[in-house]
Amino acid sequence: MPLSEYHTSDLINPCRRAVQLRHEGKIIGQTTTALYLGLVFHEAATMVHTMNLWDRDSIRSIATKAGKIVSARVLDEGRPKSHAVIEAEPELLAEVCEWIEAYQVRFADYFASARLIGCELPVRLTLDVDGVPAEFASHIDLAFYVGDFVYVWDWKTVEDSPTRDYLRRNKQLGLYHLCFERGRVEVPTFDDLGALVSKEWVEFGDAPIVEWVQVRNLMPFKKAQSVKDETGKVVQYKKGDTRPHNAVVRDVLINNTDAVIEDLREMVRMDRAGLHPTNPNTTGCHLCDSRTFCKHYEMESTNAQ
Repeated sequence: MPLSEYHTSDLINPCRRAVQLRHEGKIIGQTTTALYLGLVFHEAATMVHTMNLWDRDSIRSIATKAGKIVSARVLDEGRPKSHAVIEAEPELLAEVCEWIEAYQVRFADYFASARLIGCELPVRLTLDVDGVPAEFASHIDLAFYVGDFVYVWDWKTVEDSPTRDYLRRNKQLGLYHLCFERGRVEVPTFDDLGALVSKEWVEFGDAPIVEWVQVRNLMPFKKAQSVKDETGKVVQYKKGDTRPHNAVVRDVLINNTDAVIEDLREMVRMDRAGLHPTNPNTTGCHLCDSRTFCKHYEMESTNAQ
């Protein structure tokens, strides 16, 4: 049965079979180390922005509170922490503390002159696909104004930095662009004490500046390296040097919105046609929450030939 709504996780998962099985409820959820680190950082960074906690003395309490929130959430969602996470949780929280501290140091002045729109903002987009509307939904990590320009930041805690070729084809970031340009964003309003007053769906009707934030690159170089700066000039860095801005904040230039829309439509057409092919890879299959339910070639055949 076709999906009623397409989410970010549906767009970026390279295996369509995994998407189908997840929506059928055929998953055995678990919060791995990588997922836990990402969830805790997102929660902690959200607190920094929404509570204006740019004081570095608050780092430990932020990470501790974020860890408790995430632990309760994943348990409630049926995705308990793995044994590896439970055993290494103090070290993992300490690592998030380092990331948050580096985030505060690097961006405190920048955000002092920015105007926050919100964190974890729900976004929606409706596209016509062959005469039938298709609904897309997601959440944006961070949106803010610098002057009259809207910026959208996507925090990523993955180990490997993305290539330019990957960024220019990323459906998730393309969807974020479209949601501000042609869709709607749920924006919160707070009173002077920081209490939530209301939420309102807003049609911005303008293209944002979308940027990928490579969180792990907030940390200094672990060894001497030669790196190209934003102008293409090769710069020598020593061990312990701060990484350049373009290694942390990666711009995503989206000019061809027609290509984004066609890619989203193509995915919807495949889903409506019942096409959910597998896309096996060495680590993806091993970590997939639906691997227990996914057919494989060692299974006994059930079809007569």
